[in-house]
Amino acid sequence: MNYIYKINISDDRVLYFRELNLEEYKNLQKVCIESDIDIFKRFSSHMINELCVEGDCSNLNMIDIYVILLHIRIYSVSDVKEFNTYINEKQCVVKIKVQDLVFKVLEHYNKYSTDKYLKVNLIDFPIADQVLIDIFNDELVRGFIKGDVIYDDFGDNIDDLIPMSVKIQIDDQTKSIINSFCGIELFRLTDKDGRINIFNFDLNEEYIYNFCKVIFKDNLKSVYENMLDLKRNVNINFDEHKHMTLNEMGMYINMFNKKQESEKNKQPQNNQYPV
Repeated sequence: MNYIYKINISDDRVLYFRELNLEEYKNLQKVCIESDIDIFKRFSSHMINELCVEGDCSNLNMIDIYVILLHIRIYSVSDVKEFNTYINEKQCVVKIKVQDLVFKVLEHYNKYSTDKYLKVNLIDFPIADQVLIDIFNDELVRGFIKGDVIYDDFGDNIDDLIPMSVKIQIDDQTKSIINSFCGIELFRLTDKDGRINIFNFDLNEEYIYNFCKVIFKDNLKSVYENMLDLKRNVNINFDEHKHMTLNEMGMYINMFNKKQESEKNKQPQNNQYPV
């Protein structure tokens, strides 16, 4: 049975996921090599649905997808991601905690997610006092509020009911919130010339998918080398990878290496001294 973990994507929404198996991880690495971001988006959607064992993944916004993909990395691969950087003009590796990348975005997101949609106050619009905007899902208009009554049954033609003056009000407020997300600093890296590169979040679909692809991308060659080691040394065939996780592969390799080291230390030493 696969290990199951839960992801809280909001105060009232919990999803349960299983770990990636080794075959799925290998395919993920192949997709991460692809330059076409649409392929990664399609693969990510399929992966989320395949790994989710309980909960509704049918209406996810971009923050939800960001949180889910990074948690898949945390539980199925590693809770850290290594990047090359420079310290005192010497190249080195810095380890970034993936959970921190989730927390920084969720902390800001929770300021706006107390309601399902963002409420924008309207001026000079007689039929409504406020408009409901799904700011985390392509800034879609979801309905209007007049007094205490919500009207949200307009279907796909709702944009036709909004005059240009109101659209400008909506754009101004949504842009302000979107820009606030761009102020979230995720991490910093230093290049060989001493310049500090700051990596900020961006509430943009293509940015989020590209960022998650970078977080997922590992050395595919080392994956195949480890798989070959399992076949040669532990007698685990390639058709068994669907029943094994990446973490299990690592444990098998570590146990084999420790066994080899132990057997080597037990061998009698043939010490020869100079005459």
